[in-house]
Amino acid sequence: MLKSLPLRSLIAAAGFENSVSTYGSGKLPDNELRELAISNPNSFIRVVKPQFLDDTILPGTSEFLEASSSHLMTLIQNNVLQSLPNGVFLYSQFQPQTQQLLMGWVVGITADSYFTGYIKKHENTLEGKENRLVDHLEALDSMAEPVLLANKFNEELIELMSAKYSENPLISVTDNYGFIHQLRGEFDEVIYNHILSLIDNIGSLYIADGHHRFAAASKYLKKHNWSFSKGVMSLVMNQEDLSIKSFYRLVKYSEPIDFESEISKLGIEYSKCELSDTENCNLNSGEIIAITGKGDYKLNLSTHLSSQHNAVDELEVTQLENQILGPLFKLYDSKTDGRISFLRGDIPIYKIKEKLKKDEVDFVFVLPANTFSQVMNVADQQLTMPPKSTWIEPKLMTGFIIQQF
Repeated sequence: MLKSLPLRSLIAAAGFENSVSTYGSGKLPDNELRELAISNPNSFIRVVKPQFLDDTILPGTSEFLEASSSHLMTLIQNNVLQSLPNGVFLYSQFQPQTQQLLMGWVVGITADSYFTGYIKKHENTLEGKENRLVDHLEALDSMAEPVLLANKFNEELIELMSAKYSENPLISVTDNYGFIHQLRGEFDEVIYNHILSLIDNIGSLYIADGHHRFAAASKYLKKHNWSFSKGVMSLVMNQEDLSIKSFYRLVKYSEPIDFESEISKLGIEYSKCELSDTENCNLNSGEIIAITGKGDYKLNLSTHLSSQHNAVDELEVTQLENQILGPLFKLYDSKTDGRISFLRGDIPIYKIKEKLKKDEVDFVFVLPANTFSQVMNVADQQLTMPPKSTWIEPKLMTGFIIQQF
């Protein structure tokens, strides 16, 4: 069964709130993170990327793990980090540009919940990467970024979030994008046990982000016989509160193509359009936009969907691969083919079109964002999402809250 637990944790001490936590290499380029590691002795990037301070350190080696552990101990010994009592936490992220407020509960989820299938996944994990993360957990005896989980909340759990949000935060951090991250704690055992029971009653949770982290942390806990007694730090959110964006597909293709003629030969319905920004997509199920050097096209792929389709077949990204990328460009493996690249779907369209003008790419495909219900359907059918299918927010900062095992 699904079982959640309170956490023992660390956060930045007063005066250090904006100097410890950071986004990782998935959100910020390595050159910025390297400069941050060099210039800021309190940055948690020194813990997760100690090689940025010493080029002789190779990731995954004993020297790497020793340096990582040493940097964490320095933060603790210098009182840059402070310990919190056992509790559960309300995490919130406010995005001023969109006036969007994202909230969820930070709790521990037992490894047993993962091994018995109550934590559902839509991606496969690599054993080598899992084992490297286990080694890092061993070295640090801690975990510095929650896994993002979601399902539908009941009204009481939502109301408790709103009530907790009215309280003063333990910590508030403004990130590189102007997003405001806050954490509020609940340390009353009666109250937090009630919150945990409501989470347990959800029945199952779906991984939105962090498949390798959950797999590795579960393996680490099982190794120490903590599968039932300690949890994997997780941000548990109401699925309706997730912000989901798609990824653009950018294709470089050297051979000349009459796009309209080739699409017609494939039997795909299309119409010309003018795409000026992401808000003008207005895409229905089965529709995508193709941006070419000779104009923009709205394509309808759903008419070719087989009646024997599964949850992955229904995704526009799969339909694009099966109906266009393969037949038209002979591009059959988007994981390894160097002719295709990806950009997050929140990049303005005008920046994408600049890439076409500079001849950096030849075609760009804009897809509608998947719903989390689609992600759940894939997980329920024990299938996997195609690569770069979804960009799900909130993205959490490493070192904002640190679980101590």
